[in-house]
Amino acid sequence: MSTSTEAHIGLAAASADADVISVASALGFLGFFCLAAAVVWGIATAVGPWAGRIDPDAVQLGHLAWAVAGLTFVGGHVVAHTLRPEEAFSWPEALVPFARGGITVATGVLGLLVLVIAATSFVVRTRIGVQWWTAVHRAAYAGFALMALHVVLAADEVAGLTWVGVAAMGVMAAVSVLSVLRWRRAAHREHAIAAGNWGLDP
Repeated sequence: MSTSTEAHIGLAAASADADVISVASALGFLGFFCLAAAVVWGIATAVGPWAGRIDPDAVQLGHLAWAVAGLTFVGGHVVAHTLRPEEAFSWPEALVPFARGGITVATGVLGLLVLVIAATSFVVRTRIGVQWWTAVHRAAYAGFALMALHVVLAADEVAGLTWVGVAAMGVMAAVSVLSVLRWRRAAHREHAIAAGNWGLDP
């Protein structure tokens, strides 16, 4: 095989690898935005003006739908990286923290694992009890934070301040503000219960 042919094949492989990376990136961002929507939906229906006004089943269904959609897209993101023509991730590298890529990849892997555990805990919530399920489910905040850090560290769109990157950072800011409000409301309610003031508006 001539040198020019080898070079042509190498360029074609690099181009195909770049295309797969683009698909992986798109799936990753779709997953991130859907997961953000799940978090925002959960918080908004708990502390927003809609709190207590939407049917609990509808709240649960909406939250679950966004979460499942997000995890599905993120799963596609992982699969795409295992199918890259060049420098493909092996399954252990894609699913074991720090197996490859240092902190940049590890934050995404850890975030995904935490979110999968939090999501699947819904299925066994009646078996593990409400307190345990609540504790596991709250870990989703940490999982989303790890996922957001992965986006910041890995996505060229964020570093280059493209519209997708700016949108992702805006979503991170919104989730952060809503999370603080959610935790403040929970702390306020616990303080009211401890003080015996059940009528205090949370």
